[in-house]
Amino acid sequence: MIGEREVFRSYRGLGEWFVRQPNIHTFQAVHRAEDGRETVIGSYASFDEAFWAADRAADEAHQEFVGEAEDGLPF
Repeated sequence: MIGEREVFRSYRGLGEWFVRQPNIHTFQAVHRAEDGRETVIGSYASFDEAFWAADRAADEAHQEFVGEAEDGLPF
């Protein structure tokens, strides 16, 4: 069992995304906010599925962040 393995840590204050293995048959993609709250993105049968789900969630969160930041630019 792997316990937890980090997929991505945000340096913009958006938290971290990781894969957790709560039991021998399940892998979870999880987001942990800066304040410690955790959200399970989904449960999967393989590490690879959970890893890519966490990776996609991190990409989506940062795309939203970039979009918000660009909205305030004068050019």
